Amino acid sequence: MKQIHHKYNKLFLCLLGLIAFSCEKKSRIPAPGASTGVVSVLDAGGEQEKTGWWPRMAFDQKGLLHLAYCDVTKGDLRYGLRNAQGWQLETAISKGAVGKYIGIAVDNTNKPVIIFYDQDKKILRYAYKDADQVWQSERIAWGLEIGMGGEIIVDKDNIVHAFYYITSGQLIHAKRIGPKEWQKKALADAVGSFTVRISVREYRDALWITYMDWDLRNSRLHLGKLDGDHFESEKITGRLNPGWRSYLFFTDNEPQIIFTQGVKSQIRWAQKGPDGWSSKLLIDNVGNLSAHYEQKQNVLYIAYEDYGVGFKGSNLRLLEYSNKIWKHTLIDQEGPAGTYLDLAVYQNRDLVMAYYVEPIRGLRIYEESSQVTHNGKKQ
Repeated sequence: MKQIHHKYNKLFLCLLGLIAFSCEKKSRIPAPGASTGVVSVLDAGGEQEKTGWWPRMAFDQKGLLHLAYCDVTKGDLRYGLRNAQGWQLETAISKGAVGKYIGIAVDNTNKPVIIFYDQDKKILRYAYKDADQVWQSERIAWGLEIGMGGEIIVDKDNIVHAFYYITSGQLIHAKRIGPKEWQKKALADAVGSFTVRISVREYRDALWITYMDWDLRNSRLHLGKLDGDHFESEKITGRLNPGWRSYLFFTDNEPQIIFTQGVKSQIRWAQKGPDGWSSKLLIDNVGNLSAHYEQKQNVLYIAYEDYGVGFKGSNLRLLEYSNKIWKHTLIDQEGPAGTYLDLAVYQNRDLVMAYYVEPIRGLRIYEESSQVTHNGKKQ
């Protein structure tokens, strides 16, 4: 009889746990309001063409915006620069089927640098403009689908670092020590994915990274710190497939992580307290995300793909968190939109989102900016 009671007690506790989890309180986020910016088509595909995958953006110190993305049909790496005259587009690299797993950064002289995968030659490449403003590229490493989750960062000493997964199940750090010279090191045993997005930040002379590892069933989100040649990491959470998208930032000298949770299709905010890491639910029904934290103004921006009703008609939305208050904006409801997505913000006054939209099979741009040169209507 005692055994039966013990068994029912266990079942009762499990049910209580499930009820508590299903009734988890969300953050106080209002219903989305109308946007005040401009949506425009930057590069459209066609009936038999697609472009605008893997868009990535970076502002330079002058406030100019650099963009890279993949023309899927042509297999080209495309580059865009937004200046006072508007957007200027060009094909950066066209030889071979190129442009997957893009990462972009700007060096200390305001020059864009890009990493991307060359599918024909199975090479992860690094692209830059030479003294004559002609695009060049060099090999970082060779391997099948090498470069998944690719991120690039230029440190305070103007040294370029690339982080990426390889298919044998490792997270790699590659450091450019000279022209066509890359020093590579495996940081952790971690299985990546074609769709994973990691996050890298330079903070207090070290490189910090959020990354995912999975075993084809369950995933785990980790935070790593690369200080010189020493790398250490800790697990943030392994609950309900977390970390397919993550964004790392720091407040009050403490790491904060925005991440997706796959099973529940959620965005969550992880923080470390006296008892370790915990996370709070921000919003449900989410596919993709891209985020940015403006440190001086203490404002957090999260662009995300809302799945819509029944995972149909996904649309693009924006969350802003400032002074402990959330603002929620509907950016583009003419989807599906946001499967490929990036967000860039400059000094809290220039916000740009680049995202793939299936109906036009191409790339749209959303801008809340003093530099917008369009007529204020969707194109």
